[in-house]
Amino acid sequence: MRWIVQDNGDSAIVFVSCVLNGTVTRLDLTVETKNVTLNKATEIASGYLFAPNAAALVVGPTGLAYDQDADVLTLYQFSER
Repeated sequence: MRWIVQDNGDSAIVFVSCVLNGTVTRLDLTVETKNVTLNKATEIASGYLFAPNAAALVVGPTGLAYDQDADVLTLYQFSER
């Protein structure tokens, strides 16, 4: 799994790409001194190829970049084949 975090102080957005099922998920969190609460999980992309790989164990979606000003997530798809 790969992830990227947008920290807003008392809240955060986490984007997670999962090589085990070819999806990308957005997690909206509330951050308190002693607690982190998951408010919402949204699958924002799916259908990316994933497969076992002798050199990398498994390959799938990777290369997340988030532009906070434009509120845009870019997923760069790399191939290790």
